[in-house]
Amino acid sequence: MEYRIVLQRMEFRALHGCYELERKVGNRFTVDLEITACLGDAAAEDSVEQTVNYLTVYEVVSLQMRITQRTIERVAMNIIEAVYASFRQVRHVKCTVSKLAPPLGGKLDNEKATVYFQLIARKYRISNNLLQDTKNFPTGQISGQPLPMSSSGVICSGI
Repeated sequence: MEYRIVLQRMEFRALHGCYELERKVGNRFTVDLEITACLGDAAAEDSVEQTVNYLTVYEVVSLQMRITQRTIERVAMNIIEAVYASFRQVRHVKCTVSKLAPPLGGKLDNEKATVYFQLIARKYRISNNLLQDTKNFPTGQISGQPLPMSSSGVICSGI
């Protein structure tokens, strides 16, 4: 069974920004995360071990927010990759990173970047520079179509 897990307005102070001053002084950011995960019978069995632990998700996000980046799009991508790496049950992740006080010289509510990637219930690997599907194709058979891939090997279909 698929479950949707939403964590909204996680707030952090971080050093992200394209300007040197932003990377020295920092700013306040919020992160909204929407996760879809296949959790099997976790609810019926009341099994915490089968779920996506909210505390662990928060810790993953917090760790990624400590890694200084020039763009909030990169921050969102780092969070998505880290969530996929931490929970094998995760199938979709939508991440919105908002800079609460962007340095624009005027009043603005906030600046947002939303990145949405979908993992299509398969694992892929690169072998001899060719994309291979390790679940739905026999080992060594090429899946045929190049797909955008993050540096961690997660297939990304941006929306």
